[in-house]
Amino acid sequence: MSSHLNIFETYPKTNRTYQLENDLTRALAISLQENTLFFHEVLKAIFKDSNLYNTLFEDLGNEVYVSIEIQKHASQINDFEHVFAISLDENEKADFWSQKYTTEYDPICDLVISINNILIVIEAKRDIKDCRSQLYNQIANIFKKQHKDLSACKDQVTPVDLSWPKLMSIATKAASFEKTSGIQDRFLNDFIRLVKEHNFRWLPE
Repeated sequence: MSSHLNIFETYPKTNRTYQLENDLTRALAISLQENTLFFHEVLKAIFKDSNLYNTLFEDLGNEVYVSIEIQKHASQINDFEHVFAISLDENEKADFWSQKYTTEYDPICDLVISINNILIVIEAKRDIKDCRSQLYNQIANIFKKQHKDLSACKDQVTPVDLSWPKLMSIATKAASFEKTSGIQDRFLNDFIRLVKEHNFRWLPE
């Protein structure tokens, strides 16, 4: 298929530094929203060390409300009990809790997923640049808007190093499984193609 027909590809081929980051984040958000298997597997990777996944989904009678939003201000975020702070860049590296709070402001979060009272905040970078300092300050300011100090609420935050290679391994496996079942999901496949065109090293060999 021509790359011009990719759902997530804009027609102009100019290299727009910040727009590329936004395009990747938007494509991820739409793919999570449109492909339940991919979303399911990403949630399992995020919740892996907690019992929250079982709490939310083990009972068919549970009412689970899901919201996926991009470019959301910290001041618009409220009513949460626990936050998963997700760093999405090329590497799994620096410790989230070693970062420093710099200033009070109203940051715009790349991708925010709300599942009942659980908040997932994803900060994405298009390259090797470490996003943890920015992510830490986003989370600190989200708590600040709730009149809370992040340093006193560490038990309410779970940092997760997702990384693009790990995410794309999940995406590729989900697409491969669907293919064996005769399913060709345009959103997930185009997301994988978009990422591959940007950095093929993020995909499994």
